[in-house]
Amino acid sequence: MSVPERAGFAGRFAALREQRGPFCLGLDPSPELLERFGAAGLEVLADIIGSIHAVGSLSLLDVKRGDIGSTNAAYASGLLGPDSALGADAITVHAYLGFAALEPFLARAQATGCGLFVVVLSSNPEGRTLQSAQVAPGLSVAQHLCAEITRYNEQTCGEGVGLVGAVVGLTADGAADIAARLPRSLMLAPGLGAQGGTFEQAAERFASAKRRVLPSSSRSLLAHGPELPALQHAIREHCKRAADALS
Repeated sequence: MSVPERAGFAGRFAALREQRGPFCLGLDPSPELLERFGAAGLEVLADIIGSIHAVGSLSLLDVKRGDIGSTNAAYASGLLGPDSALGADAITVHAYLGFAALEPFLARAQATGCGLFVVVLSSNPEGRTLQSAQVAPGLSVAQHLCAEITRYNEQTCGEGVGLVGAVVGLTADGAADIAARLPRSLMLAPGLGAQGGTFEQAAERFASAKRRVLPSSSRSLLAHGPELPALQHAIREHCKRAADALS
């Protein structure tokens, strides 16, 4: 199955999902597994993204960028799209400065057919106070972001899946509620393995969005290396289990 180069990120993901499943392999630069090398590391990252594209896969950079105005425009032009320095197909962003402040990212994503994943509900306990804070009676910050994301996707993509997705922690309390509030979004769901999440949990919490969720694992999967055969076997197993759980 061929994937049109100019198709939006959601469309390209849907096509690849049919071929390879929904699993997202994370390359986490944790001190336990990998070293950080500054500018030299960014060169390696660019090479990795090129290798991902060479085998027909999609790259999603977990950079969690978010500022205002020209700063966001610079981030967007440097990270997103085939003509950018890193060439990512999608990136994670945060909306702490307001969803409207993401406009440069939104414009860039529209122009290049890329995707954005807004951090909505993270699994780390430090994020709960802010994400569950009430912006109106009975409406949390996370739920408010869901409404803004869904409104934008409906305005720009109609009934389809839009370019704005969300990061929804697999182990986060309230993940099922958040997933149900994002009917026009892909969802990156980190938390498998090292954070205690399971494929069965992914199927349960994202029951309303099984074909739009990208379960992700990094540290626990990479720990099967550095021997290549063992790592390849672990990746194949994760891909199969993700496909089975979210079929």
